[in-house]
Amino acid sequence: MDLIHAAFQYSPDILVIMQADSSGTIFTYTDANDQFEIATGMHRSQLIGRKPQELFNQQEASRLINEYQRCLQTQSTVEFDQVIRVPTGERDWNIRIAPLNNSRDYFLISARDNTWSRDLVQQLDAISDYLPGFVYQLYYQPQDHWQFTFVGRTVTQMFGISVEDVRNNANLLLDRIHPDDRDWVLGSSIEAGETLLPWHAQFRMRHTNGTTLWVEARDLPQKFPDGSITWTGYVNDITDRHKLEEEVKHLALHDPLTGLANRWSFLDRLDTALSQSRLRNRALALFYIDLDHFKPVNDQYGHAVGDELLKQVSRRISHFLRTTDLAGRIGGDEFMVYLLEDTHPEACMEIALRMCEALQNPFWLGPYQANISASIGVALYPEHGVDVHSLSHAADKAMYEAKNNGRGKAVMAVSSHANQENQSDA
Repeated sequence: MDLIHAAFQYSPDILVIMQADSSGTIFTYTDANDQFEIATGMHRSQLIGRKPQELFNQQEASRLINEYQRCLQTQSTVEFDQVIRVPTGERDWNIRIAPLNNSRDYFLISARDNTWSRDLVQQLDAISDYLPGFVYQLYYQPQDHWQFTFVGRTVTQMFGISVEDVRNNANLLLDRIHPDDRDWVLGSSIEAGETLLPWHAQFRMRHTNGTTLWVEARDLPQKFPDGSITWTGYVNDITDRHKLEEEVKHLALHDPLTGLANRWSFLDRLDTALSQSRLRNRALALFYIDLDHFKPVNDQYGHAVGDELLKQVSRRISHFLRTTDLAGRIGGDEFMVYLLEDTHPEACMEIALRMCEALQNPFWLGPYQANISASIGVALYPEHGVDVHSLSHAADKAMYEAKNNGRGKAVMAVSSHANQENQSDA
């Protein structure tokens, strides 16, 4: 058996050879593969030498003959769907007819049973209105051909696109995926189709009115011998849930009063920044900021005014930060800042002194005016410490020196080398 004949016999699709007479009106089946017998329940002998009108009812035969004649006249591939009753039952076939080796007499007919797909679409249509998002069936053919064979009516409400438009042009919906998400969403879908694993993703999509939605999609893929893939699943709008999750995440990492990083988050990110500085052989500066005369304001005007003062302090501190810097509130009136740029001692002290000046300016808290200051300790990596504990300890110690020397000023930490010399002299 040669390769061509083997491919014909063992194709997963029905393959049938048909001959047209010289008038182009009579069509006779001359051969069929093994899949024909499996899918239809008919033996080859029941097909070979017979004509469509001898095998099928008048309506089915007339439609087939019309399509055969269209292929004969155009000498090009014809594709259509048709329901045909065979011994295995009424089946929905996708049929392709193509001239065989540029012959005007012989044609290759291939047929694929799409009954399961038709039945599934009917089931999807029945349940789609009862699910929170929209149900879909998406078909993909290599070379980036996409088609929605089914999409629930809710898609119009969610994205402002009609079902008919989506069925006619899949990209009208696929292009609603946020540009930053589209490639990985479609790429991961194809990967799931190759591995036949369930697919699940959360990503952004845009309504035609310009609003952005967060959606969650889940589906199951099915792959066919020709490499095409069909996913059946649903998309649900999770914008409100995602917003709540982001708020919870923000609260877990930020001080609820000032919006700065909280103690745990700041120290964790400081540890990461120190690790990166160590790997890249770069410096890092840490400021330890403690407010002077904050308690009298809190005691005299109450906690609400004290809270407003802390908010304004955090805004003044943040004014000095670049995108690579981070500020955190680590206690009642204590703050920390780390800098990753301009970290040589002179630049750091200049920033710290400017910060002191800014915090000495009056604060207007409703009808009240508050005058405070801040003491700042400055420590540098690696001169004053090589980890979170040693560096923050050095900055804290320098901050207390600033307080002891009159407050409202910044003091640079003493290097560990100098400390060792002092201990040796003692």
